[in-house]
Formats: sequence, C-alpha cells, structure tokens
Amino acid sequence: MTPLIGSNVGRRYIILSKIRMEILMAKEESIKAEGKVLESLPNACFKVSLVETNHVILCHLCGKMRKNKIRVLPGDEVDVEISPYDLTKGRITKRK
Repeated sequence: MTPLIGSNVGRRYIILSKIRMEILMAKEESIKAEGKVLESLPNACFKVSLVETNHVILCHLCGKMRKNKIRVLPGDEVDVEISPYDLTKGRITKRK
C-alpha cells in the first residue's frame, strides 16, 4: 500500500511503518554457542551441555530442522542460540 499524498490514510501508514521499524530494531539478538547433546526429551527438546562453560541448558529444534526432519541424537555436537532473556533456554540451529 503506497501512501496517498494529502490523505489522512497515507500519514497513518507512514507513522505505523516507522513504529514497526523501531520495534524490529529494538529486539535483542541471541547468543551463539556450541554444545553437545546430553539427553533427548519429549516434544523435540534436548538437554545440551555448552562446550565453553559446561552449563546445561534446555533446547528445542529450530523450525527448519523440524521441517527437513533432521535427526539429533545424544552425543551430537550442535550450534545453539541462547535467549538473552533466559540463559537456561535455547534453540538448536545446526547439527555438526
């Protein structure tokens, strides 16, 4: 939808698009780390031990891994994205 010059609808559209850009820019990025799968849990969840710190976090599979049916087994090395809000939860993004 292109804003119309001189119309009230166009001004609202521009304001809303600026607000959306600010919301998208305000989102914090996740922390990337490497880990090793310790245990497989129900609902595509896993207990993963981080290589650098030996912390154990709860991870779930990312959407692309579920969609392409990539199997993750205990003992696999994986890349993990950790939530900046809760450092005990993360997402498995890649299997090595």
